[in-house]
Amino acid sequence: MAMSKALGMYADCRTAFDAVVLHRGGTFTFDSKSAALAFRQRAYYFRKLLHEEQSGNRVVHTSTPYDAIVIRMDPDDGRKLRITNEVLRATFVADDGTVVAFEDVSPAPAPLAPLDLDRAETAPEDDGLMDEALAFINKLTKGK
Repeated sequence: MAMSKALGMYADCRTAFDAVVLHRGGTFTFDSKSAALAFRQRAYYFRKLLHEEQSGNRVVHTSTPYDAIVIRMDPDDGRKLRITNEVLRATFVADDGTVVAFEDVSPAPAPLAPLDLDRAETAPEDDGLMDEALAFINKLTKGK
């Protein structure tokens, strides 16, 4: 079955990733191993869709707060997924003897916040654009 490309279909993935970014990791326990596998697949696909949305499907460098998230299945209990926000902690020694310590190179960025269009603030020069965007959203949501 094909997976939806509508980001709104992955609100659970965004919520889970926001929790992982905020707390640096955690364990999710599902009702079954198949539910855990399905979530893991959806979560990775959600992150791919975020990159595609940012790049307009072009091959360019994009980033999200979720890029360092890794999802591992618990080897003893397939219903559990350990989801962590990985950071680089290492020491690099260059050929010339230079030592560089990497400590928490990937600090936890703020989770992506949903845009509340009812409370959005705009600059006066953007008022026309906001009106156009709101009209477009109303058309989509009301089927007009």
